[in-house]
Amino acid sequence: MWPYLLAAGSTLLGMQAGRRAGEAEVGAGSEDLTSALVAGSFRDRGLSEKRDRALSRIRARTGASGVELAGSALEVFTNAAGQAARDLIVSRIATEREVAVARERIRGGAARAQGAVTGGLLELGALGLDYAKTSGLRYKAPKTTRFSDSDLQIYGWD
Repeated sequence: MWPYLLAAGSTLLGMQAGRRAGEAEVGAGSEDLTSALVAGSFRDRGLSEKRDRALSRIRARTGASGVELAGSALEVFTNAAGQAARDLIVSRIATEREVAVARERIRGGAARAQGAVTGGLLELGALGLDYAKTSGLRYKAPKTTRFSDSDLQIYGWD
């Protein structure tokens, strides 16, 4: 019987360690997700501010020079606006990718924790069946009935 108890204890400890590792992975993934969202927000805000400053400088210089927004000044203006828009798109794609990776890490950790518990329970069940088989334990029906007909009639279960 001792080998079965030791194996069961080892299985329980392994199951607990696997569950904790999965939960730690979920926690780390949650932190990654938060970091990705916060960093993406700051990156987007910074790029938007940079774009706005660049466009304001272009407008101010163009207005101060007395040149109308046409020709090369207009091209510079549209190129700067286009580059700023592309930078924002790249930033948002990077943020979405980082968020997707963090969510996958969370799902993987949750699956690892659940797998550890399920696997441990199955292993404990197998140990129990093996012990029952080797020790000769079997279900034995009771030899006597627990209630007679008169007992059942007393409680109204006839």
